[in-house]
Amino acid sequence: MRSLRERFFNRGKPTQSGVFIGLFSANIFFSFHVFLTVYMNSTYLSQYVGEQGVGLIFMAGSILAIVALYFVSKLLQKFGNYWLILWIAVFEVAVMLGMAMFQFAYAAIALMVLLMGSSILILYLMDIFLETYSTDEGSTGSIRGTYLTITNTALLLSPLIVGLILDDNEFWKIYLLGAIMLIPFILIIEFATKHFKDPQYRTLELLTTVKQMTQNKNLFFVTLLQLLLRVFISWVVIYLPIYLTQEIGFTWTQFGVMLSIGLLPLGLFTYPLGWLADNIMGEKELIIIGFLIIAATTATFSFLTVPSFLMWVGLIFLNRTGVSMAEGMTETYFFKHVDGDDSNLVSVYRMMRPFGFLVGSILGTIILALLPFQYIFVVLGGILILGCVLGIGLKDTR
Repeated sequence: MRSLRERFFNRGKPTQSGVFIGLFSANIFFSFHVFLTVYMNSTYLSQYVGEQGVGLIFMAGSILAIVALYFVSKLLQKFGNYWLILWIAVFEVAVMLGMAMFQFAYAAIALMVLLMGSSILILYLMDIFLETYSTDEGSTGSIRGTYLTITNTALLLSPLIVGLILDDNEFWKIYLLGAIMLIPFILIIEFATKHFKDPQYRTLELLTTVKQMTQNKNLFFVTLLQLLLRVFISWVVIYLPIYLTQEIGFTWTQFGVMLSIGLLPLGLFTYPLGWLADNIMGEKELIIIGFLIIAATTATFSFLTVPSFLMWVGLIFLNRTGVSMAEGMTETYFFKHVDGDDSNLVSVYRMMRPFGFLVGSILGTIILALLPFQYIFVVLGGILILGCVLGIGLKDTR
């Protein structure tokens, strides 16, 4: 039986197992960096621009993120994935420190837009590491399941941490902690991927790539499913914290504990679902069931208007059970159909994150002008039914 050193290192260089341990470890810190602030950003911005103005800021950040993803292939060709992710991470540390230091409207808005653009690039560059090192397509579900489990564990713990630290809207504390979390991320990435060999990056030809996707029904449908998920997440990130803390009346401490419990399915179910998709059944059925659960529970948000802690925890828990199915299986399904050389396809797929926030911000701003705040979730539930229709159209992988 090999020693741990032999298993994870070969002549001082990380083995494939060692690299994955490094990537998973780095993802712990990056995920905390992102999720410590993700549910707080809209409330932070609302003190400067109001509830309806928040959507406009997210629109600007989403546009920047889309533009950044469009040009990232040229940056990869010039600098390579290793150096590019390190420099962007350093830049993001500076942005977060700026948000902690400068507490006035113009700085808050500008830095938030920059944060959205840089974060999406790091997520994309981490995908390239994972896909290039993943040489066995049969293990894609398990690798992605592990990666998402780590991500989602940070997601469910972060609101609890925010609730314990945040006092009297002292947002600077959270942004400072977010900046600190990126330091070990940078150090781990620098060590684990130092010998990374870049695949051949092709300049993104957006129209050609979109046409390629539309000619492959499965890739096209799963990309649309990703877009729907990102529209849902945008509304939850932007509007649910405002709804629960300002409309329903929960404190930030209550909100943090509520989310940490309600988000448990994202940490508990993602890896088992990935294993299930690899070994027993395909992703199609789980995607359909997941979207059905998300749609029904999201619509229910509009009608649960009492500050009942247990009822909201139960509803969010069920909602995120559906998300764990839909998100994990769309990720697994897509990456079973691409590899590390398909950087253009991955670019367009990852564009659905900011594009979903852009679409969600536009829809949310329009609907808020037409309906009372609470009823935006009924509209969102109706939109999410489309996920079931698209899921039915997928060809199962088993």
